[in-house]
Amino acid sequence: MDIGILSGDLMMVSRILPVLKALGHRVAAGPDRRPLDVAIVDVGPTALPDWGKRIRALRSEGTRIIAFGPHQNPMVLARAKGLGADVVTINAAILRSPGAVLEALADRLRSEDNPDDTPESPHE
Repeated sequence: MDIGILSGDLMMVSRILPVLKALGHRVAAGPDRRPLDVAIVDVGPTALPDWGKRIRALRSEGTRIIAFGPHQNPMVLARAKGLGADVVTINAAILRSPGAVLEALADRLRSEDNPDDTPESPHE
């Protein structure tokens, strides 16, 4: 998968990028690599300028978006969701397990592809 990480926080990028590469993804930091399958977009204080426009532009190209930011600012996370982010998470979650956040995106896409495919109750 081609993944772009858009963040002004080089420490954050340096922690996420090698984990995703180790999982077999092609990963680059910065907004210029296109086309992307997934963009991981910082929406917090260290975000790149005009991150909202970037989310909209990437979505219009068919790129799936994972937005991350500080848990102390739920309004910013909600704004990212409203602009088209597929998955919104907090900084701690993306740092703890970027692979799990990608899997959450994959689960969401699977459920969109199969809306009638609901899991059976364990009691049946």
